[in-house]
Amino acid sequence: MALSGTQVNAYLDRICLPQPVRESLKQGPGGPDALSAVATLQRHHLKHVPFENLDLMYSSHHSLPQDTESVFHRVVNLKRGGVCDQIHLLFTQLLRHFGFVVYCTGSRINAAASLPVASGRASSGASGDRSKPKFGPWVHLNTIVTIGDQEYVVDTGHGPSGFPCPVPLIHGHVAEDIAGRQRRMIHDGIPGWTNPNQKWWRMQIRYSASEDWLDVWAFTETEWTPMDFQLLRLGYASLGTGWVEPKVCCFRTIYEGDVPVGFLLVLEDELRRSHKGEIEVLQKFYSEHDRIEVLEREFGIVLSEEEQEHILGHPAEIQDDGFDYYG
Repeated sequence: MALSGTQVNAYLDRICLPQPVRESLKQGPGGPDALSAVATLQRHHLKHVPFENLDLMYSSHHSLPQDTESVFHRVVNLKRGGVCDQIHLLFTQLLRHFGFVVYCTGSRINAAASLPVASGRASSGASGDRSKPKFGPWVHLNTIVTIGDQEYVVDTGHGPSGFPCPVPLIHGHVAEDIAGRQRRMIHDGIPGWTNPNQKWWRMQIRYSASEDWLDVWAFTETEWTPMDFQLLRLGYASLGTGWVEPKVCCFRTIYEGDVPVGFLLVLEDELRRSHKGEIEVLQKFYSEHDRIEVLEREFGIVLSEEEQEHILGHPAEIQDDGFDYYG
């Protein structure tokens, strides 16, 4: 379903997009400032719309709707966020409104760049040799948009290993993105896979020139339809894994001015912050009240009393009796 003009304006108001950027977007992909406008659009989206899966725990249906109307209402009217397939599919509708050629495709994530490892929650020692990435099944979603004669990946819904600006599909292209971190795109086979000549776009990162490159995603330029993602979601639901796994997650990028410097993350029973590469635990949650308060204070997400009650008895609920009175 396409977004109406009224919905587009409400969306842009939600992310506080400046009027001059809106005017640039109206000129479409052929406008002189199209790339800058899309980059600013992505930045404002990342600032204001968190990556979160709270409806899995704090709703009566314990699910993540994908249809445009539901996601729009959730993101714009309720000032919430969503997971990658919700956010990307809505974001593509926004870009299409302005005449951009844009589509979504599935992506595999390297285990060493997964959310628990990238946030410092899990040991990176389990990730193994950086030169031998361990890509899992299709679990992420990328948006590919054409600006001028160049295709770019625009990620509006990932996590600590995501990228805060449009990335051109150019083999070997290196740039700085978050607080001194470098990233590059390569078009190559995946080490250890059956057919080494099968080409994938592989996004990689590193924090210093002395480090080996770490793979984040691997994807192709095959367009996926919303039905493809629905089938993927159903598959993960049957397996009890992926973003349908019952673990509370809420993430947003931290900016100083227009410069991305890290992230804030609620993952299960902790609030973590990464600032210029340094990760620390800001708060441990010992009750649902602790977590609810942080979601409102740090992410602007206000859950009603009814929504809060839906987590009672759920595996993700934080039991008050876990409080460490002597800590």
